[in-house]
Amino acid sequence: MIVTICLFVGIMFLVVGTFIMIEGFKDLSNRLHNSTLATGLTVIAFATSIPELLVSIRAIIKGYNDIVIFNVIGSNIINILLILSIVSFIKPLKMTTTVIKKELPLSIMTAALFIILSLDDLISPSKSNILTRSDALVLVLFFIVYLYYMYTVIKNRSEYKTYESPRYKLSYAIMLSVLGFAMVFVGSIFTVDMAYKISTYGVSLKLVSASLIAFATSIPELITCYHFMKNNDEDAIIGNILGSNIFNICITLAIPVIIVGKLNMNSLSVIDAFNFITATIILIIFAPIRNKIGKFESIIMLTLLLIYYGFILWEGMSL
Repeated sequence: MIVTICLFVGIMFLVVGTFIMIEGFKDLSNRLHNSTLATGLTVIAFATSIPELLVSIRAIIKGYNDIVIFNVIGSNIINILLILSIVSFIKPLKMTTTVIKKELPLSIMTAALFIILSLDDLISPSKSNILTRSDALVLVLFFIVYLYYMYTVIKNRSEYKTYESPRYKLSYAIMLSVLGFAMVFVGSIFTVDMAYKISTYGVSLKLVSASLIAFATSIPELITCYHFMKNNDEDAIIGNILGSNIFNICITLAIPVIIVGKLNMNSLSVIDAFNFITATIILIIFAPIRNKIGKFESIIMLTLLLIYYGFILWEGMSL
């Protein structure tokens, strides 16, 4: 019971700290005279992924590989199959030409690159599945390409160049940023350590990581998407989700590997990889049909989510 309470305290620190940090980051971004679009698609999108990053760094240092892997796998699947489906069920999301032709292909390429680099035994059965430091550097380089793409999108979309004035004093904005980051840091320690302790009581670490931890670290994306939905900024909703997913793969997974040197990926199964890729590909399947994600598409996405987590639950119980 105490371990469970400590786990939820850690998750609370992650979530609350993220929102405090976003407030500080957003205000600092406004001081640099960045547009609301630039702030939403970069500062906020990346800030909502910082909990995953700190959780992964803590986990890989402690040697809990499953947390590193399935925190990212679970977060990316939840971001698309759960968060996008919830938002689109409430209000259908139009998929613009920019999203279909540029953002979706980049997201699919990132996911495919991750799978290719991770599952070495698909190419050579004699090899172990290891994500090396050189593999991680490839992911970081791909992220730089993505940042350049984001720069061109923001630069060319003049119709979205609206600006907000800073709401706080500079010292207060800095304090919010530091306080939020500190809370996320403390929350990552509690979450990782307590999740591992729970796994010692017979609960699969993969199940805890891909469900509870992944959902907790995805809550900021859900609230952020709701905010964009109220402002009728559909591109920003999808862009925030896809941007967070790319960040999770290229930074959240890659940085810990660069720090430690390698990550054993043997617990990543072909079914995990298939669902990971499918979660992104399904959007590009929907695109030419109706150019939107509505109630029908959201039900399909939720069904796929339940099937995958049913598999993880069954796998965990059979161990």
